[in-house]
Amino acid sequence: MEKPIGKIYSTIDYTKFNFLKGNRKIKNNKELEKSIIKAGILVPIEVNSNFEVLDGQFRLMMAQKYDLEIPYRIAQGLDIHDVIDLNSTTKSWNLNDYIRKYAIEGKKPYILLLRLIKEFSYVPASSLTAAAMGNKKIRNNATKQTKNGQFDFLNYEEFYLFLKKYQQFIEETGLKGSQQTFFSYFELYLTPQFTNIQLINGFKKSDKRTIEGVFYQGVVLEFFLKAFNYGLSANSKSAIKYRLNQNEDPVVIEGNNPLLIKE
Repeated sequence: MEKPIGKIYSTIDYTKFNFLKGNRKIKNNKELEKSIIKAGILVPIEVNSNFEVLDGQFRLMMAQKYDLEIPYRIAQGLDIHDVIDLNSTTKSWNLNDYIRKYAIEGKKPYILLLRLIKEFSYVPASSLTAAAMGNKKIRNNATKQTKNGQFDFLNYEEFYLFLKKYQQFIEETGLKGSQQTFFSYFELYLTPQFTNIQLINGFKKSDKRTIEGVFYQGVVLEFFLKAFNYGLSANSKSAIKYRLNQNEDPVVIEGNNPLLIKE
């Protein structure tokens, strides 16, 4: 039976609560679960006037799992946008949270983006999103636009083909996916000389351990270029030409694919 506790209420009728469409995906929290088993639910969940959970989805799930009373507080008139603000005072929404929110709302670019993030899970979401918008590196404005609901693909079909080639490369070389490897591969893929088999063969003749755990983009990109050009003369038409800038970082000379890059 529901009983008032000041402005906080408590109930075992879980059916009255609803999960708010577009809210964050519920993540397991083993430490919190152990605490709840030991001491019960001490922090009330927040719901709006429609009994949609604004904050405390995991606590509600634990109450249902262990038949516990669930304390709750009603906040009038709040919606999913208020949830983002509410959560930012505790643990901010990450990029995936925003993408999932807009996908649930039915925005097609976000639905497609979420599918790609799940299919190519070894690619960091921030890297995949920036590249999908036509960038050769992570850009703050790309992340900001995505969080504001303004994400769109420069060319979805071409980008998907690129990701499938990258997947083949990762699988055949056994290289760990990272932001640095992703954007290094992207740089080479954009050139007219690029072929996957040439890069894969070059990697098999090189020591990939040289770049494992390396977070400096220039070092990784130069390794990729040398692997691709392995065995080719400097004047070979099959080689990807590049120069070193004042910081000794490689700069690819050959042009970009306009179907994938907006720069």
